Amino acid sequence: MLEMILSPVPVITKAIGQLQPLAVEVQEIPFAPGESLILATDGMYHVSTFEGRTLSAVRSFSLADGISQLVRHSADNFADDATIAILRRNDVSDRIKYIDVLEKGEDYRQHDLFGHIVGATLLEQCSDCLTKGNWTGAVTRMEYAEKFDIRLSRNNLIALLDIATANTGTLFSASRNVCDKLRQMIRRAS
Repeated sequence: MLEMILSPVPVITKAIGQLQPLAVEVQEIPFAPGESLILATDGMYHVSTFEGRTLSAVRSFSLADGISQLVRHSADNFADDATIAILRRNDVSDRIKYIDVLEKGEDYRQHDLFGHIVGATLLEQCSDCLTKGNWTGAVTRMEYAEKFDIRLSRNNLIALLDIATANTGTLFSASRNVCDKLRQMIRRAS
């Protein structure tokens, strides 16, 4: 186990395997929806960009994409074996609030909702709309993302474009407009 304090320079405060006996501390800390817990081994200690890249991974809409980017950008800097676990709490009951705000087209920030969960919910709903050929619903969600400055990752937008093109068959004007809008969003995300 390794405990680090995130500061301008990471500091190891406890480590297992030292000569001194380990003093185990138990704390109960509330873990609210949208919050994340980061656990890392000492292999991450010497990675100079650990803090910034880890926070970026935690804040990304897709936690899997964020962690992949963290590993890809930090792989050359690992001191030895490096293990990192990031847990993010997403409550199903709270998702109803997110879906309701999106359906009404209201500003999520006025409801104290987390942007990364709004983004993930938008992606899920947009994907569902595209799969079902609900082009209007897909455009509504993309416009919501643009209106409230929700940045969707390039990889997620490409995945949506793949779904859209797979479900167009003969390109009708509505499906063509969706594909064009996705291509524009991909260019801006680059």
